[in-house]
Amino acid sequence: EKAEVEGTVTVSFTVLPNGTITGARVSQSSGNEWLDKAAVQAVNATSGALPFPAGIHKTQWDFALKVNFKLDW
Repeated sequence: EKAEVEGTVTVSFTVLPNGTITGARVSQSSGNEWLDKAAVQAVNATSGALPFPAGIHKTQWDFALKVNFKLDW
């Protein structure tokens, strides 16, 4: 049986200049453990994919990202 759940999770994380993501964690829970874990996994899956552009001279960059899980019927 398919779980039909919706919710919004806020994931906080740090990006390093080479695009590596570190410290991904739920900073605001959806109230559903499965959605929370899926959101953190989604953020971690992009680690290394987007290095900083040449004009960005930071040693790290902190982000908070809202991940929305919405059923679209």
